[in-house]
Amino acid sequence: MKSLLSLAVWGTLCSLAWAQNAATTPTPASPPPAVAPAPSNWIFSLLPASLQKNPRLNYTVMTEKTDAGKRLAPVSPGQPAYYVAFSAGFREIGDTYYGEKTLTPDTVEKILAKSLATTGYLPADAAHPPTLLIIYSWGAHNRVSETESQVEVEANLLDSAALVGGERFARKLSKMVLQTDEMAGPRQLVDFANPINLYRDSGYKHNAMLDQAVGDLYFVVASAYDYQTAAANQRTLLWRSRMTVSSAGVSQEQTLPALIISAAPYFGRDMQEPEVFNQRREGHVNVGPIRVMDVGRTPAQPPTPDPPR
Repeated sequence: MKSLLSLAVWGTLCSLAWAQNAATTPTPASPPPAVAPAPSNWIFSLLPASLQKNPRLNYTVMTEKTDAGKRLAPVSPGQPAYYVAFSAGFREIGDTYYGEKTLTPDTVEKILAKSLATTGYLPADAAHPPTLLIIYSWGAHNRVSETESQVEVEANLLDSAALVGGERFARKLSKMVLQTDEMAGPRQLVDFANPINLYRDSGYKHNAMLDQAVGDLYFVVASAYDYQTAAANQRTLLWRSRMTVSSAGVSQEQTLPALIISAAPYFGRDMQEPEVFNQRREGHVNVGPIRVMDVGRTPAQPPTPDPPR
């Protein structure tokens, strides 16, 4: 079998992602406004996210249900489900960066509980025993250096794709890369007709998904297990929600709260493709003070039952 990531394929994947690190992701094309904005507004929109006061960012949310999860009754505010939450801690995957800061476990759990509650997932108490164990993790997924082995580069890309779009998207991307790598003919024809570019051009959502998959991103993963089997030291996964946002020019403190809140309508749903939200970065989520900690001083966490993807 041919190597998954030839130089030509990697160039195709990253052709627009590198530009994303220097500027915010463009919004979908729309009819020109009746009154053209001032030139300074157009210049401002091209500034890197780190230099914008309130940049537009792409948030993605993807939930996949297992067969066991599909057999459960739907959850809603009128028919809630009760859970116990467990933090699997902060993860940093791929290359690491000096000075990274992240949210504390208590802060992540508080924001996650607020988001879950809007669709009927509530913390268990004495009157409402748990039926779910929700294990959550969060962190940064970064590209690995191109000097790493081909296997490591491939694994890193597919892990990132699974975070952005779930297992189906990771399998689809793997297939598209192989097909592109096997294409023969003039370079211009290959660039025009290869499956990766055709997928990218098929819609704004697909373009945003590819950009995130080949770039650096922040993520949150919440996995819901059947509580009874988990208490018996077994694992019956019911559903898993993955949330991602590009980390270019922004911090976890600035982005993760809004990312988790945006996921509220999608917990427990079986989605065929992720939802992509292009919106202004929210500077504050009303859950009280947001506490951060240095990654280097993150306390040791118990091992999670499953990897983030």
